Amino acid sequence: MSLLSPIGAIFRSVTQARKFIQLNLQKPVQFPVKIISVGNLTMGGTGKTPFVDLLCKKLYHKKIVIVSR
Repeated sequence: MSLLSPIGAIFRSVTQARKFIQLNLQKPVQFPVKIISVGNLTMGGTGKTPFVDLLCKKLYHKKIVIVSR
C-alpha cells in the first residue's frame, strides 16, 4: 500500500459522487438559441480556431457570439 492510496480513495469517492449527481439529480438546461460547440480534449494544433473562423464567415448573416473558456 503506497502513501498515496488514501488520496486516491478520496478522489475516487468524490468522482463517483459527482457522476451520480450529474446523471441522477441535475436537470438538463434548455437554451433559447442554437449552440455549436467546437473542441475536444486535445489542447492545441487541431485546427479549432481556423474552423471557428470559417464557421463565422459562413454564418455571417446570423448574430454570433464566441465564448472561449
